Amino acid sequence: MSSPSIIRRHSENPIVTRDTFPIPLEGAYNSGCIKLPGGRYVMAARCNKLDQRTLIWLLDSEDGVHFTPRPKPMPLPAEPWWEFYASDVAYDPRMTVMEEGGEILMTMACHGAVGCRIAIFRSEDETQSWRFLGYMGPPDHRNTVFFPRKFDGLYTVLDRPNMPAAGAENGGGMGGIWIRQSPDLKFWSAVDRIIGPERFRNYGVHGIGPGPPPLLTDRGWLCIIHCVMPAARTLVYSVGAIVLDRDDPTRVIGQTREAIMVPDALYEMVGLVPGVCFPCGAVLEESGEVKIYYGGADRVTALGISSVDQLLGACGVS
Repeated sequence: MSSPSIIRRHSENPIVTRDTFPIPLEGAYNSGCIKLPGGRYVMAARCNKLDQRTLIWLLDSEDGVHFTPRPKPMPLPAEPWWEFYASDVAYDPRMTVMEEGGEILMTMACHGAVGCRIAIFRSEDETQSWRFLGYMGPPDHRNTVFFPRKFDGLYTVLDRPNMPAAGAENGGGMGGIWIRQSPDLKFWSAVDRIIGPERFRNYGVHGIGPGPPPLLTDRGWLCIIHCVMPAARTLVYSVGAIVLDRDDPTRVIGQTREAIMVPDALYEMVGLVPGVCFPCGAVLEESGEVKIYYGGADRVTALGISSVDQLLGACGVS
């Protein structure tokens, strides 16, 4: 059961489709999105070509709804280190505007010879160019998102180990959501588990994972997450949320007790993978409005609208 009043679908959904781009594509989905200090929105979309090869394509917007793609996709590294670990696919980009130093960090999952690794990119010119910094630890962690603030001088991320549910053919989020830190984006601490799918029995029993980067509120870090539930011969990807302590992000202080968005619209039910709402980007506006950017059925990018008070309230945090 979902709470339709918590997240409403934008009337112009889906806001980014394969027809948005200047070349033929199969889909554009699971898109990260940020709002720059000057007010411009930047989206990084996962785009599937007709042969299913993946591109990462940046788009710009003045209102967070109508996006214009840049002339060409984001150039990816042409070096052996990249080619070996990302020989199959690079996908699901997430971006974070860091509070200090003017840097923007992007993560994406990469598949190659040894499974999945997380690549890190940095931009210091508001997304006009990106530098590949390397990979974050060994396989197989996914859905990695940076906090926009350092804790005790350390970069901090949430992610999930790719652990399948019993009887599942593919990997999944049974390992739950974990946290780790780094002083320099090269050396990473051991990971600690902060919450698992056992807390989401009615809509995330097959796994949970981070969605967009955490949003700082006056009551804690609001984290939009994806939740996976079995349904007959398929899986349903819905949206939930947790709240972490402002000063100690290892401490969960609230969570949604039911899904706050479930696949229901046609563009969420029909696509490359049916029954999917997969959030990868979120913007907290000064008004308290929260824009949530999510992939629909692994084909389009859609926009959900909520408020910080509604989302925190759904997590039991007042």
